[in-house]
Amino acid sequence: MTLIKKVMTHVLVIITISALIMGCARRPSAEELAQLEDLRAEVAALEREIESKEGERSSLQQQVSELDQNLRTCAEDKEKVRQRLQQWD
Repeated sequence: MTLIKKVMTHVLVIITISALIMGCARRPSAEELAQLEDLRAEVAALEREIESKEGERSSLQQQVSELDQNLRTCAEDKEKVRQRLQQWD
């Protein structure tokens, strides 16, 4: 009985190793390669979109900064006018 068990174990090991080798040696199909290329193209397009949006964000941040500076300048001018009006009265 142990001899049969050993033989069966060896047969199962050989079958498992064969299946692994055949599975590892399998080449991607044309459809899988096409899907991979599509995904690569999509990734490239998304990366370009990210760069574009980051540039747009940078531009908007610069505009906000300029507007904030204008707002501070206007607030300073308003305070100067208020002080001069108080002095004039």
